[in-house]
Amino acid sequence: MNIPANFDLPPHARKALKGILSAPDLNVSLYYTAALQYATAMDLLAQEIPAIAFPLPGDALPIRRAAALALTAYVLAEQVDTLLFGAPQRRGHHCRIGCAFCCWLPVDVLAHEAITIAAFLSGTLAPAKMEKITQRVTALDERLAAMSSVECIRAQVPCPLLDLEDMTCRIYTVRPHACRQYASFDRDACERALGDPDAAVPTDILLQLVHDRVTMGIAVALYALGIDYHTLDIVSALRIALTEPDAAERWLAGEDVFAAARRSARERGDVDPSERDLEDLQSLFREILAAG
Repeated sequence: MNIPANFDLPPHARKALKGILSAPDLNVSLYYTAALQYATAMDLLAQEIPAIAFPLPGDALPIRRAAALALTAYVLAEQVDTLLFGAPQRRGHHCRIGCAFCCWLPVDVLAHEAITIAAFLSGTLAPAKMEKITQRVTALDERLAAMSSVECIRAQVPCPLLDLEDMTCRIYTVRPHACRQYASFDRDACERALGDPDAAVPTDILLQLVHDRVTMGIAVALYALGIDYHTLDIVSALRIALTEPDAAERWLAGEDVFAAARRSARERGDVDPSERDLEDLQSLFREILAAG
């Protein structure tokens, strides 16, 4: 299941896609992508937002804003990836329904992605199933808290959002950038890597670059607004989003509500926006619109 087709990009985002296609090289195109996502994120965090195409708990504004930010970013990344590199299904990806070897890997998210996943679960699952998921996430977070990323891989613990009966993702519609950008060219290599974190897996680097730039644009926008922009461990962040009913509101207000989920961010690196990033993306986005 993909993002609903009726969830569209803001008008200025559609216009700015022309700048991405007319850029002189790939690096400039990808930086244009970051500038575009920066401006889109700023709009979504400050103005009226569209309706979300799945039920939300209470339809609270902070949750709607986080979900709009996530879904718009996913649509943008998919459009840019297809515009620059062609349809993903023609590029030789081996990923298929039921192939879930990558679902044993640690995953990083931004806070709005964790909020969106929690809202999606709450809006689509029966209360009993929701309670079961929350308990599973909490137990796994406690188990993995002291582990490094390599130790997590060697422990071979599946994502708590993976349905182990049919090996499908329970939140595929709202899966985060880290999952969307991971596409393999060799299924057998993925299977070998499940138990060996040193095994090489040929992946679509171009797809990863697009999602990285989209994430950068969002992180810089959050940084500009004084909102936590750090990358978070998905299990820890989801536990907070599921058990703290006002997590979205507190996050948007600038509170560091997801601080406890930064274990993986400190371990493997983090998006680190700066004033220079902010100025560069603002300037570049103005140039894109002027040239449109």
